[in-house]
Amino acid sequence: MNFNYAAKLIVLFIFFYAVLFAVSNLINLGLTAWSNNPMFWLMPFVGFFFVFIAIDYIDRYLGIKFANTVFFPLAFIIACFISYWVALYIYFGNTAQLSGQTAVVFDFWEKLRASAFLLFVFSGLFGWLSKIAMDRIGK
Repeated sequence: MNFNYAAKLIVLFIFFYAVLFAVSNLINLGLTAWSNNPMFWLMPFVGFFFVFIAIDYIDRYLGIKFANTVFFPLAFIIACFISYWVALYIYFGNTAQLSGQTAVVFDFWEKLRASAFLLFVFSGLFGWLSKIAMDRIGK
């Protein structure tokens, strides 16, 4: 990775980080404000660079350019929502079992909007867009 490639990547990350910050904090769309919670400040780093780096491994493993298609973001969003639902179900199921309740009830969308996981999903999509842009711009 040369300096120009890294500089372009840093500029794209800062741009998308600012977009996430603005959407979450400045424009009230119902998302949780970041306030002083370090999870909200650090989750965009994880999501962005996880997807940006994982795309090459996914393409190499599958042997096709799946990550460069329109189906990758759809598959990523579906996998993220299913994994978050399973994590919530297990957590609230354990809580219900320990408190003697028989039903597991939770509002998935409210929990998702209030958590930093939604930032992970958005930053992962921005990481995918950045990878596509960097491949098109050239190394």
